[in-house]
Amino acid sequence: PQTAGRADDTLGARGLDPSHTPPIPARSGGAASQSLKMFAAAAAGFLLAWLLFAPARRDIVQQKPQPAPSVVPQMVVSPEEPSLARLTVSTGSVEVRQPGRAEWSLTSDVNTFHCPSGTEVRTGAGVRCELETDDLCTIRLNEATELAVHSPREIELRAGQVWCSSPPDVSLQVVSASLKQPPEQSPPTPWSFVCPSNGTLLSEVDSSGGCRISAASDAINVTLGSTQQTLQRGEIARIVDGQLVIEPRHADALLSTSWMQPLLVRKGHDSPELGDRVNRLLANLGRSKMNNLYEDEIRSLGDHAVLPLLRFVQSPTSRDEPHQRQSAMGILVDVAPTWVIGDLIGLLADDAPSIRIQAAAALQRLTRQTHGRAPAAWSAPLSDCEESLERWRQWWQTNAHRYEPREKKPTPAASPRA
Repeated sequence: PQTAGRADDTLGARGLDPSHTPPIPARSGGAASQSLKMFAAAAAGFLLAWLLFAPARRDIVQQKPQPAPSVVPQMVVSPEEPSLARLTVSTGSVEVRQPGRAEWSLTSDVNTFHCPSGTEVRTGAGVRCELETDDLCTIRLNEATELAVHSPREIELRAGQVWCSSPPDVSLQVVSASLKQPPEQSPPTPWSFVCPSNGTLLSEVDSSGGCRISAASDAINVTLGSTQQTLQRGEIARIVDGQLVIEPRHADALLSTSWMQPLLVRKGHDSPELGDRVNRLLANLGRSKMNNLYEDEIRSLGDHAVLPLLRFVQSPTSRDEPHQRQSAMGILVDVAPTWVIGDLIGLLADDAPSIRIQAAAALQRLTRQTHGRAPAAWSAPLSDCEESLERWRQWWQTNAHRYEPREKKPTPAASPRA
């Protein structure tokens, strides 16, 4: 009661009627409960909807619209579309662009190379290749060369250097309309030339658009607009400022085509063309101021020059050309491989002492054997060398199997100069 009295005094001091009690709201179970249930149901529905549709909405957000990819016009080459040429050999990957395609593709596989009309072919740095058309025309591309094949008898040279050869009864035409002309001449004058039947030529287009043509063998006809000129073997023509100019000097077909040697090497040791090239280089030794250049060309072929050199030395007609024979034997001393040991032993019986000396020197290099007679001692009369020769023959019968080459030995053939 005292506590209650103090509380009443306090309320009275604050101006409140201590006898008045604020009404307490009635706890209506029906309305409050109904409101709570509706709120809970709405919350549950929202939660369920979020769980069901949120992942889909996340996908929609994540899948932002992407710009349409650029479409490069391409024409798929039908397998039925004929190939006008095949890739016979290359020193690396060749770039090819077929008609209707924007991109270049790389290939070094002779089996997958496809060349319908209008196919463009080009070589990069250090890459050379050879094409053969359906009409058996041969086209060799030096590095950094580009051309288009229009038919088995027509190509368009755009840049770089090509060597062309035509078989009997077939002529190959080389054309271009991209030759740069003086400003006052428009449009550019197209030029063309023909590699005749059984003929070869060398042509190049430089970075400035200048053209140079030389007849590697037989005469060729060069046409520039309405002007036509016949080039004899070795003659060089240039197209300068829209004019056809014949140079006073002649081209050396052997040295100017040295870039083709890596292609010939890939055709094998017994390639007839490789053998012919070595023999023509050999024929120039001692007959030209460029003697060392010809010998360097032969030596650069390594053991691929061995068979032609050996055939020449072994041929009876080589005795009429002692200087070339001696030069050929000198190269054999340095580059001969083990698969010619038997042939070198045979040359120990040659009539010429110089040939016997060089053959013995090559054998010593390859076998580290002399069988009692040093190379210089083979200068003695042949009758004095019979005993040493017999020792070599017996040794070879016993040891030939030890010097079998890793690759199949090239098949010997008659010397072209025999």
